[in-house]
Amino acid sequence: MNSAKAISPTMIGVHTLSESVFCPRAGIISHQQGKPDSGIDTGFVDLSYSPDYDIILMRQELREIVKRVENFSLGLIGGTLATIIFGLSLKPFLGLLSLVVLAAAATFIVPRLYANVMRYRHIKKRLIDFEQKQKQRPQLNDIGVELIPWYSLLKYFDAEKCHDILKDKELGIQGTPWKLLHHNNVTLPVFFCRPPKSAAERSNDPTRWLKKQHFVRMRAYCHLIEKNTNQHSSCGVILFAGSLDAVAIKFWQDENAELQLKESVAIARRTLEDFKEVGTVGVPSASPCVRCHFGFPKLYRLDEATVQKDGKPVPPNLHKVRVGRKQKTRHSVCGDFFEWTPPHDRALELNLV
Repeated sequence: MNSAKAISPTMIGVHTLSESVFCPRAGIISHQQGKPDSGIDTGFVDLSYSPDYDIILMRQELREIVKRVENFSLGLIGGTLATIIFGLSLKPFLGLLSLVVLAAAATFIVPRLYANVMRYRHIKKRLIDFEQKQKQRPQLNDIGVELIPWYSLLKYFDAEKCHDILKDKELGIQGTPWKLLHHNNVTLPVFFCRPPKSAAERSNDPTRWLKKQHFVRMRAYCHLIEKNTNQHSSCGVILFAGSLDAVAIKFWQDENAELQLKESVAIARRTLEDFKEVGTVGVPSASPCVRCHFGFPKLYRLDEATVQKDGKPVPPNLHKVRVGRKQKTRHSVCGDFFEWTPPHDRALELNLV
């Protein structure tokens, strides 16, 4: 039993594995922070609360909006009537006072009433779009990439949040997809991802936004689902924020994808071991740094949570930048962690490199 424990591999989160494929240093930073994989891309605002991607939440918000609009409307109508009644009474001062109160209340209520009405129209449009979509699923007995409307997938599959951490102790990976799509004996993982930041990389075809790390991540999720359940999972779904077209990555009997997963895990684990021994890893080529969120030179905040290294806060690697007449202090997560200045696009603009 002791020997079995001794050779058990260090568990690597699927997100850390994905970051490691993107850049060894990003993988080290991700692993050191110890944040659990949530199936949502790191480094950007968590949009998973948005009901635009969840029909049940959309309908629930619609009911809440109707109640708020009714309350706002009743308040304005009641205030208007009170102003008229007091204004026509023998005490016009009360009418003037009511008018002042009504005007103050209107400046608070009207913008919120407008925002709720606009949100109501937006959700109604989304629900109409959902009703008009036909049921559709990926061609699972295939290899490659397929673009499918997200609402068509929701009509075909039952969607639920993945509450458990899926683990494979033998391979040494663990992760939690953002959502799981179920139908009979098929379960597909969903990853909620940010689109490219560069306008040059943007297009109307999300399949062109895929990188190697996306394929490894989705293959890892599929592997974990099949390892932990009796479900068939040969396809992963990526949903880019701001788009209602989902990208299905299909791995039907794809031995190359399975080999790539195992090789990526082995490389990530070897990188972690090297870092443990020497305290650093080699400087990557410039290409992954130019838009990496870990290398972005953000403004320094004294109360900001610092990056962790071996469980201890890392002192920031600060740079003074003069913008016009003002001087600002910037630093990056990767710069703090590895004590260097990553050649991020923004760092180049600010002449930090």
